[in-house]
Parts: sequence; structure tokens; C-alpha cells
Amino acid sequence: MQARHIILRPLSGKEDGTGHIRRAYRLAEELNTVRGLRCTLIVDNPDYWASIIPGFPGRVQTAGSQSPPQTDRDSTLVLFDNKHTDTREFLRFADYGMPILLDDDGPARNYAPYAADSLPGPRRSPANLASIGLLELPPSAREAEAQGRILVCFGGGNSSGSLEAQTLRFLINSMGMAPERLAATVSTAREFSGVEIIHAPDNLRDELHRFGLVLCRYGLTAFEALAAGCAVITINPSPYHERLSRHVSLPSPGWVPPGGNLSPKQRRTLKALLDNPERLISAREGVVQKLQIGVKPLKMAELICNLPVRRLGCTACGAPMPRVIARFEQRSFYRCPNCGIMGLYRFDTRSDDYGREYFHKEYRKQYGRTYLEDFEAIKAMAKGRLRIIRKHKKKGRLLDIGCAYGPFLQAANEFGFQVYGADVSEAAAAHVRDELGYPAICGAFPQTNPADEFDTSFDVVTLWYVIEHFASLKSVLRQLPSIMEPGALLAMSTPNAAGISARRSLKKFLAASPRDHYTLWTPRGAVKLLARYGFRTVRIRVTGHHPERILKGARQKTLCYQILMLVSRVFRLGDTFEIYARRSKNNG
Repeated sequence: MQARHIILRPLSGKEDGTGHIRRAYRLAEELNTVRGLRCTLIVDNPDYWASIIPGFPGRVQTAGSQSPPQTDRDSTLVLFDNKHTDTREFLRFADYGMPILLDDDGPARNYAPYAADSLPGPRRSPANLASIGLLELPPSAREAEAQGRILVCFGGGNSSGSLEAQTLRFLINSMGMAPERLAATVSTAREFSGVEIIHAPDNLRDELHRFGLVLCRYGLTAFEALAAGCAVITINPSPYHERLSRHVSLPSPGWVPPGGNLSPKQRRTLKALLDNPERLISAREGVVQKLQIGVKPLKMAELICNLPVRRLGCTACGAPMPRVIARFEQRSFYRCPNCGIMGLYRFDTRSDDYGREYFHKEYRKQYGRTYLEDFEAIKAMAKGRLRIIRKHKKKGRLLDIGCAYGPFLQAANEFGFQVYGADVSEAAAAHVRDELGYPAICGAFPQTNPADEFDTSFDVVTLWYVIEHFASLKSVLRQLPSIMEPGALLAMSTPNAAGISARRSLKKFLAASPRDHYTLWTPRGAVKLLARYGFRTVRIRVTGHHPERILKGARQKTLCYQILMLVSRVFRLGDTFEIYARRSKNNG
């Protein structure tokens, strides 16, 4: 579902600078122009910011952090532009909508389904989207000129004013600079006659082109200054900011705690930087090239408006906020601590299409032939599965969910089972009915109930490489027992998230996972999860053994290959597996 309400939670303490709240306010103003979209800015001190930001809050609706507005959780996004959100606040706001993090590396990042980074720097985990293009940077109007005018700007707050004052004092008294060459953004600069005071500009970035050098903290202003053609020196308020500065190679004399003073060593370092303008210009050029400042801009408002709201929590057991283990541009994967399943949050808006093209063009792209051309090979594979099934169920009614064009049904019929098929593809279901002569329905399980459609329950239910395609797994596992006879057999296959490919590189394994695979299973996890829903596992068969994935270059028909195959089978390293489980006779 697309968002109809956006809640913005920026960093807004008096000592936190103005960059984050200005960005959130500009974003709120832009989002307010989108028809059908409601926007709320969470800020606890609106009167203070009204004195700092001209026109604030204007037409933007505001609310306090302890009293957010009532929302429809399924159509609300909560954007944290908060630098370091803790887990408690994150979980509290997650009750109002799907959380998104912007340049936030707090503990909440472990659980956020979607994260975007516009500011470069090391993070505890990668973002779904990391691009400096998300910053609204000014165009560069000229070459850098570090010997030009100097802007001293450390954001809002009393401690920032103190740092600006001592920096101005250092520039005038120790460096011998004329006050007329300097500008600052806080009123403490009034004690320095001749220093230009920029009174709470609505958009500081529009002023930056007038300066050759900007002294500021690591953050939005630093990158706006770089884009405007300024050289930059950062003096940071914390080791965290200093670490970020060094990561992107911004010159800095070090960090100064709030209310602290530049140490003698820091003063010497700052003097050495100011005495070497060529070094500052070279440093700017290096950072601009390294970070690709000037890349095609990306609109944050557009990104948010196009981001679908996803229901959070484990799709298998409903655990509320599993830990995210990997992020890609349009997908995030989590691992549930409750049931062990790995699940997917998807952020593209394409639908899953399993029509005729899926079995022809898409199947050929993956396997080199169409599904019907592969019919006999799939049928031959089915016979091994049916021999296992026959050890537990000699005969009876067999339902194949996701039957496709029916190769397993045909093999099961030859093994003596009374077969039924169900598939979301009308073309596939029609082929089974018209060409093979078996009863088959078109419909998505569990919305379409095969027991009702066929007016019978089943002794065997199979799902071959189907279970991972269900976006809402919990409803599927709840419904399965109701269509099965007591003691009936469930048989299914799925990719193995404990196989050699996942063990060698979980990140690569997840990156290669198809976009319509909503869950990733392991044999051990499957046993535990199925037991929750009343199934007792009777057999696991690990398949998809590839010795060449254990040792690159291993060739068939060699001793090495045979040994690796044995290792793979003994340690269950195959990349797929089958599981066979009985429905409890007491589970209804």
C-alpha cells in the first residue's frame, strides 16, 4: 500500500544544530503539496525553532514526540532523520507506521526495514540506498578559493555559539585575519566588530557561494559547502563526527566537546591547515571526486512517495520486529529470533506474475528451455519424491499446490494416487484439466480453499518450490491442517539457507534470491516451524549438491569431486532440501 500519511521525526534538540530539522521541514513543505498525502513534523520545541527558522512551521502540521497523531498504521511511514535513534523510541513510533531511517546509525538501524544514507561515512550496516545525490546540494558556481572569505558555522545552540566565538577569536587574534573577511551565523559574533552576521538564513546553502572556506562540523553544511565550491575544515562536537570526517578525508584539527575549548595542539593543527590553502583546495577536490559530489540528484520526497508501506514482523510466526540482516536497493532480509525463519521486506511495486510468460520466457531464461519442454525431466524427478511419500502414505487423495503444468500430478497418478491440482496460473490449471484430465483449480492458497472447491480433504499435500513464494506464510501454515486428513502427509521442497552457497557468503546468497521468495528456510528451522503448526517431521532429504561450489574448479569424474560430493551429503551442504511431515491427528 502507498503511504497516505508521513510522520517526520528529525533531530531537534537545541544543541543538535539546525541541519536535520531544516531538512525535515523542507521535506514536509514539499510533501504537503502532494495530493492525498498528510504530513506531520514531530518537534517538542516548536516556539524555539520558530525563532530560528523563518516562517516555521507555516502550513506544516506539528506534534510533540509524546503525542503523535492517530494514524492508520498500514498507510503511514515514519521517517527518522535523527542521527542516533535508540531502539525504545524506534519501537514506540513503529506502532504508528513503517519506520524509515535517514542518515541514522543508532541501535534502531538493527531493526529498520528501510534505511537511506545521504551523508557518507561508516555505518553499522549498509543502507538500502546510499547516495549523496539525496542531499539538496547547491550547484558549483566557481573554482575553490581557500584564501577568499571565511564562514564560521557550527549550527544552533549555546555550545555552538561558544565554539564559533573562540574560532573567530583564533582567526582574528592568532591568524591576524581582518574581521571583514569573516562571517558567522550566531549572535555571539557581535563582539567582533566587522564580522558579518548571517541572521538565521532560511537556506544557508544559498549563501555559501560567497565564501572560499567554511569551518563547520561534519554534516549537511559541510557537503553543501563542498558542492558550492568551498574548501572545508571540520571542527567536530564528538568522536563520532570526527570519525565520519576522517572517513571521507575532510581536514580537521580534531573534536571539541560541547562547551570545551580548542587545545594548544588543535590550534597548531588548525593554523597549519589555514597556512596551506593549496592543501585545502586539494583536499576538497579529493573529497568531491571520492564522494562523486555533483552526481544526478535524487528527490527524497519522490523516494518516500514511491515507497510502499509494508506490514512489519515475521511472516511465519508474527514476531513483531525481527533483526534485519541484509539490505539491498529494493529489499531487506530479516532473521526471526522466535522461529528462525529468514524473511523478506520488498519495496518494489511490481506484482508477482505467474501467467503463461512465467512458464515460458522466464523459465527458459533460467533453465534454457520452457516448462513444457522440461516436463519429462520434472516428472522423472517426481518419482523419487513419490517413492518417499509411498513409505508413509500408500494411496489416497493427493493435492499439489503450485502444480504448474502437472508433471508431478501425472507421476503421482501413475503411482496410484487420486490427484488434484491448484495453481495461480489459469493457463497451467487449464492445461492440467484439458490436456492431462485431472481436476485442477486456479486460485491462490489460502484465499482459495481447495478442500471447499473439490469438496474433499486430502491425504497428501505437496508444495514443490512453492512455500517460499507466499508473502503471508503464517496464514498458509495455519490453513494447511484444515484441508488435510488427520495423519496426512505434507511434502515440500525449498532452497536451503544452510547450504554451501549461503554458508560461503550469506550476502551473495540473499542478493541472488529471487524477488518473489519471501522466506528462506533451513532444515532445522523447518522442523521447528512446522512443529508449531502441528506437523511432525518424518524425513528430510537435502538435495542440490554442487561440489564445485565447495571448491572452485572441482571437476566431475575426479577423486576430489567424489570426496567433495561425499562431504556435501554428510554435512547436508546441498542448496535445496525436501521435508516430509505428518499432520498431527489432534490438530484441527
